[in-house]
Amino acid sequence: MAPQQTPSTTAKNNQDTACLQAVANTARSLVLAGKSPEEVANTARAGGSKCKPKLKDTEVNLLLTLAEGLRLPGFKPQDFREFMKRNFPPKEPLIEGVLYKRDQISLTGRRRHGKTQLVSNLGMAGAAGRKEFLGYTIARPFTTLLFLLEDDGGELQSRFARQQQEEPNFDAARLHLYIRQDFFERKIRIDFSDTKFRAFILAACEAARQASGSVDLIIFDNLGMLIGADYNNPTKIHALMELMYELTQRYDAAILIAAHPKKGSKLDIRGESIHLKDDSERFFEECMGSSHFINSTGSLWGIERDKKAGRTFLLWGAQRHADTEGLTSVVKNEHDWLEPVDDFDLAQETLLNTPQRQKAWSLLPDNSTFTYSEAWKLVQAGGKDSIKSQGTFTPWWNELKRKKLIVTDGGEHYRKGKRAVPATNWQKFLGWLATQTVGMFVTEAQIVEGSGIPASAIQLELGKAQKNGLLLSVPNGYEIARTGLQGFDRLRPPE
Repeated sequence: MAPQQTPSTTAKNNQDTACLQAVANTARSLVLAGKSPEEVANTARAGGSKCKPKLKDTEVNLLLTLAEGLRLPGFKPQDFREFMKRNFPPKEPLIEGVLYKRDQISLTGRRRHGKTQLVSNLGMAGAAGRKEFLGYTIARPFTTLLFLLEDDGGELQSRFARQQQEEPNFDAARLHLYIRQDFFERKIRIDFSDTKFRAFILAACEAARQASGSVDLIIFDNLGMLIGADYNNPTKIHALMELMYELTQRYDAAILIAAHPKKGSKLDIRGESIHLKDDSERFFEECMGSSHFINSTGSLWGIERDKKAGRTFLLWGAQRHADTEGLTSVVKNEHDWLEPVDDFDLAQETLLNTPQRQKAWSLLPDNSTFTYSEAWKLVQAGGKDSIKSQGTFTPWWNELKRKKLIVTDGGEHYRKGKRAVPATNWQKFLGWLATQTVGMFVTEAQIVEGSGIPASAIQLELGKAQKNGLLLSVPNGYEIARTGLQGFDRLRPPE
């Protein structure tokens, strides 16, 4: 079990990273100012000696190599006017609201919680030219390059074959993938600092660009493979992110790196587990890798499977570029595609999560329709207690539509959506029962007078997880009574 981080340990790690970053920035500044390599090296070594612990020679040399790569002939100062004259490519959306060109994304998720599932769906959706993915609009078909460095090739073929059943005519030239075996067969060590490995990555990028005309999204699964599991080495993380940045600039591509949270990590001394849905900030803080990895990626995505509920929670967005993120509940269909689950309560919890949003929501009419313009005027009237800027209101409005908190009949007029009728205790129990057992069937009703609940006794066929004809557990508050019949229990919800 990984040791728990204390506030003092976290502060020390932040100080170490800050010192490293300061040395790197100083070296870069001196190179760009035209100082000699000897002067840059002496200054960097002097700065590294003041870090605690002192930077090793190998670490300083790596920083110097990165800095010297910036030494260009004919350097010219660039003031504001010169900067504004330059032509930069636009931040083109691939999936509106969550994925844009040149984004750098960390995808945090525990093992077997759906990271590979998500990235394979992303690649296939872009290649197939789908109009949307998980409720978010795909701007145009896009090309994905996948490096799946953990999974077995045969298992991946089976997964993609199932996915292809829904998209039999997808553009194969827009989906390129390489696995661990490809590097093994060529005797290439999987390590971003290895010259042959980097050359392979660049060759794969060039091949994808030649095949489809562009490389839009490059995915690495996962971080541990890229850095040889040296998670807490900020120097190595820094060098890795320099390479990732180079790929974004060379190919105008977004980069996604999957990573695991710490195994056995806890929220606090009470031993409560950290969950993405309840506390996303702490969930991301538990990501394997130094804080420098998380701080270097502008978009934080997370995925976590709730095995009891039989669904997965995905938090994704373009936090740095568009200040947007959304929590979506998803399930996997029979063809290995993730699909969104309508959850009114979850949508309210995530989209009405600040006093300003709650005030804005209260200003929208409950029993009449409204257009976007009318809604914005109403929200503006709320003053400082409501959402203040249209730049903040518009993404929120789009999320309200996506999560069906507001709905339309197809025109420009919207109305507030309606929550489904709350499930009774008995209905909730049946839902739990359906996911936890092989099957069930209802016998004669046993009405409990005065309860208002159709609490008929129920017999169920036991699932594989049960032993000796008895359920191992039941939902909180439910009663269990032994029937005396071999292989069956009799249950009912609380009155």
